[in-house]
Amino acid sequence: VPACLASRACDMTGVGETLLPLHLPELPCVLVNPRVGVATRDVFQKLGLRNGELLVGIADVIEAPAWPDAGASIADWVKVTPWVDFLAKDPACRSNTSVCLTVVDPAVTGLAADGQAAFAKRLAQLLEKEGVAFDIGGYRDAPPGLRVWCGATVERDDLEALTPWLDWAFAETAAELLPA
Repeated sequence: VPACLASRACDMTGVGETLLPLHLPELPCVLVNPRVGVATRDVFQKLGLRNGELLVGIADVIEAPAWPDAGASIADWVKVTPWVDFLAKDPACRSNTSVCLTVVDPAVTGLAADGQAAFAKRLAQLLEKEGVAFDIGGYRDAPPGLRVWCGATVERDDLEALTPWLDWAFAETAAELLPA
């Protein structure tokens, strides 16, 4: 099951092959496996759901801590996302239109320079492969990272939609390139 391989909450569509990462609230709980196999088809039949129908809407389960208030910015997402930071540390030096980000996760920063570059490149490749973001890789002569266009042609909703994909691409790249 692709969601199990991703090791994170996902909204699955199709026959489970299309995944969109979800940001769910932290919830302390205990999961119990009764070791009784149940076919997914049987579960959907018991719930009375037709193919592709949801019991609850996706908006009922998504929590977006990165966009806490109307008018929030990409800076708010960066503030609550532990793996990323602005390339320019001084806010006065940051561009409002070409936002440059760097990966600050210790497992990535602990890699050699070429490993960090490969990580950022793979992260950008995954986003492009999914059709989510194009030309998002950092500038060739800049430190490894991402470049997000936030100019006048980009809607705030598009940035809100991008951030879960950034988190997804980071998790996928980490699972693929970092030692376990």
